[in-house]
Amino acid sequence: MPTEILSLIELAKIFGFAALIYWIWQLDHKANNAFFSEFMKQQGEREKANFAFMTELSENLVIQNGLLVKLVEKVENNQWCPYLRELQKRGENNR
Repeated sequence: MPTEILSLIELAKIFGFAALIYWIWQLDHKANNAFFSEFMKQQGEREKANFAFMTELSENLVIQNGLLVKLVEKVENNQWCPYLRELQKRGENNR
């Protein structure tokens, strides 16, 4: 017989039903600790991956924002569209 079962039988003989309940609780506690330890480890790895992704995303957003600002400046100054520039020279308003 496995040693855990033998120890269970000995505990039951010596201490009775309370020892049996304690032993079952202890086995459950060990299993839960192992599960939650693995869960916390995986959660930490996910958080690191999410942080790296969000850092890269924020860098891309800064670059895109800079490009959009340049584009808006060119549109407002009519440096981007030759057709609108020609209309503005003639005094026509296309809005």
